[in-house]
Amino acid sequence: MNHDAGEAGGFFGTIIANITEGICLVRASDALIVYANPRFERMFGYRSGELEGMPMSAVIYEDDRVKADDVARGIIEQLSRSGEAVYEVQNVRKDGTPFWCRAHTSFVNDPVHGGVWLAIHEDISERKRSEIRIAFLNRVVSTVSEINQLIVRERDGGRLLREACRIATEHGGFEKAWICLVDETTGAVRPVAVSGMQIEKLACPGILLDDLAREEQSPTTAVDNRPACPVIDPEPDVVGCRLCLHARDRAYPSAVSFPLTVEGGAVGGFSAVAGDPGVFEGEILTLLRQLAGDIGYALEKLATEKRHSQAEAALRESEERFRKLAESSFAGIAVQEGGQIIEASQSFAELFGYELSELVGKSITDLAAPESVPLVLEKIRGGVEQPYEAVGLKKDGTHFYGELFGRAIPYHGRVARITAIRDITQRKKTEEALQLSEDKYRRFFEQDLAGNYVSTPDGRLVACNPAFARMFGFDSPSDALTSNLEELYPSREARDDFLDILMKRGRLEYHQAELRRRDGRPIYVVETAVAIHDGLGKLIEIQGYLIDESERRQAEEQLRQSQKMEAVGRLAGGIAHDFNNLLTAILGYSSLLSTQLGEQHPLGPQVVEIRKAAERAAELTRQLLVFGRKQVLLPKLVFLNDIVSNVDRMLRRIIGEDIELNLVLETDLGRVTADPGQIEQIILNLAVNARDAMPDGGRLTIETHNVELDEAYALDHASVRPGPYVVLIVADTGVGMEPETLSRIFEPFFTTKEIGKGTGLGLATAYGIVQQSGGHIWVYSEPGKGATFKVYLPRVGIGDESEAGLEPDAVEDIPRGTETVLLVEDDEGVRSLLRSILVGCGYEVLDAPNGEAALEQCAIRTDKLHLVITDVVMPGMSGPEFAAAMATRFRGIKILFISGYTDDHVVRNRILHSKAAFLQKPFTPDGLAKKVRAILDEPNT
Repeated sequence: MNHDAGEAGGFFGTIIANITEGICLVRASDALIVYANPRFERMFGYRSGELEGMPMSAVIYEDDRVKADDVARGIIEQLSRSGEAVYEVQNVRKDGTPFWCRAHTSFVNDPVHGGVWLAIHEDISERKRSEIRIAFLNRVVSTVSEINQLIVRERDGGRLLREACRIATEHGGFEKAWICLVDETTGAVRPVAVSGMQIEKLACPGILLDDLAREEQSPTTAVDNRPACPVIDPEPDVVGCRLCLHARDRAYPSAVSFPLTVEGGAVGGFSAVAGDPGVFEGEILTLLRQLAGDIGYALEKLATEKRHSQAEAALRESEERFRKLAESSFAGIAVQEGGQIIEASQSFAELFGYELSELVGKSITDLAAPESVPLVLEKIRGGVEQPYEAVGLKKDGTHFYGELFGRAIPYHGRVARITAIRDITQRKKTEEALQLSEDKYRRFFEQDLAGNYVSTPDGRLVACNPAFARMFGFDSPSDALTSNLEELYPSREARDDFLDILMKRGRLEYHQAELRRRDGRPIYVVETAVAIHDGLGKLIEIQGYLIDESERRQAEEQLRQSQKMEAVGRLAGGIAHDFNNLLTAILGYSSLLSTQLGEQHPLGPQVVEIRKAAERAAELTRQLLVFGRKQVLLPKLVFLNDIVSNVDRMLRRIIGEDIELNLVLETDLGRVTADPGQIEQIILNLAVNARDAMPDGGRLTIETHNVELDEAYALDHASVRPGPYVVLIVADTGVGMEPETLSRIFEPFFTTKEIGKGTGLGLATAYGIVQQSGGHIWVYSEPGKGATFKVYLPRVGIGDESEAGLEPDAVEDIPRGTETVLLVEDDEGVRSLLRSILVGCGYEVLDAPNGEAALEQCAIRTDKLHLVITDVVMPGMSGPEFAAAMATRFRGIKILFISGYTDDHVVRNRILHSKAAFLQKPFTPDGLAKKVRAILDEPNT
């Protein structure tokens, strides 16, 4: 059945074709769509006739939970039982967008296809969204109420936050919910409560306390670097919230984030994710904002209670400490016999706060704090004469730290014990403060992101922190301490240079150096070091810290390389532009001259050689344009496997019998958008280079694979975007390359081959083709280990049908015509040549040196113009501007653009992307004649 409106049933077919509802006919025997009216096609995003022959399930949405075939089967079973059905179904447009329809389907007999199902579809997406929103709002109201009840009864802050997230996901319908709090030490935000995902998979990189403290904004006014935006949906005008951008990076349909405030300051954030877009607005947004405020209030209340508890404990500790302190004084002496004091010095009495008369008869243990009494008795009974420390007890009950020394002495014919004591309370305080300082420094040392170290002058590590160990590939700081710093330098000379500078200056600040990891890989660091000397000026220690600059250095090097290649490409493109105009004239006139002289003329062979030389020059400029990414490609959806297979036989002839060719092609390879001919050239260029690198034979392997390049790969490779790619790998077992050659491998005219063995444009051309195709190319090689080239092209789909083949042009006679052609070309030599060619083909030709002059000629002519041929780049009015003016004056006029320099902005944006006719200079008379005839023969649209 031809599915235009007329053959769908005469008058009623016309009505169906123009009705506002979407209508389709599905053949009952095989469930294939045999007709869809225009409204149905627009509703599903298809062009006219595209839906015909497609299965009914192709327009039904499916995901991990619902399969389109199952839905279609259920509908057909219902129709088979009752003959008609009214149902709601989630469909899918051609671009993959899901939407809801209400369908009324009934059985009818079609004169051509027999029994068909007539299905009338109405788009009910808005109603469905409203239903979803109302249901979601009800769940949010219930969730807010339940969390507020939790806030009233829960006193544990951590459990409160975890339960709030759980309620949000289990009862509120959110897919994920998390709460982040500020680390008081670093100011960074870290997740503390998560539901709907593992906390290890959640990170808030780069989000600081200042980010949370900024003013909250509405979705429509959110701007960059204003991170407290309350809602993030995948819309281009809603950006900025870094908590929400974390959710966007993970492809969540909708995400919301609010700051949690305590005493007016931001301490964290509450974030949630919904499975449907556009749900966070209006009442839902207000409720969640209030909920975030309630959670912040709960945190503030719990923090206040905690501070009160800590203050009470601190007060008790302070009172206990001051009860044990005593005023400092000089050493005092007392003589004791039988455990009782029989004599004491005035300083001793003052130390304990007694009068001398009060001390006589007291036991020495009466002057010791209770906790020190056992110690004092032990020292006295044991006759210990070494100094020891104890806590003294003054008359007023205060304590102090004392250092005691006792020994037996003769005293009036008897043996007594003399005890000397001095107040060391201040020293104890100093020691405690020093210990606190050392602990603080140790924490800083251990937690610092820079690699801190202490070493002896000969390089032996005395101390290092975890960052230093990680930086050089050690398992732990203790593992690193088994090594010597000399082992981390690339050479003994490099280590000696470091020491010489340090000895002369006494310190190094921001000293750049190349060191070696434990596994031998280079690491680029910025080092600050200080030389520590003893009292005699001898170097005894080196203290320093290192900052790893490897990633920054790598990024800078890749940027420099990219900028260098871009600059060389611009130069190459500019040179090729001028040459193409010259070569157009040379090729054209040599072709005309060859035709006029005939094959038997004595000068015929010389003219042929002129043309061959011009063609070789044209090929050279084409390669320059490819390298500079200024060459017009003819991209299409292709399979690299088909292209590799097409050149298989040619490759085997090129590389010879002494080189083994292996093809490893992934069967379910995705498609790429590229010019098949240019991709063939890349493969051939790489194969030729591989052959030359294996003069004694070897193995050439060509592989294709589907790959996913992640964020980490993109960070290590400048200008690469993460995503799906198809990779073409060409690897050989040849002589390999050293780093110096690798750094210049893609430069035009750079070659390591002997003079006459290569132009140096093969890899430069491959580089340009890949860059112009939106991909990138990397090479890995070491001397003696061969070379591996990897070409990454963006993947656009996976399938089985190939579109890569190119059919050779058939041999045809030069076409002729009698139409009127307007030729606009600023180069007089090229314009004269093209006029001669077109006149020789029978066309009436008008010519002008620029757009302004051409418009003046058109203003005074009354006869019809059939075609305009214009150069793209001209002084004054450009080719596209002139073409636009002509299209306004002469509706339906046909345009052919010609250019020797396909500038990205002019040609790609204004010509190639608009599908306008284009002919690249240089071209032959035959090529021009065929292109003109083809355009003139095209039907007017």
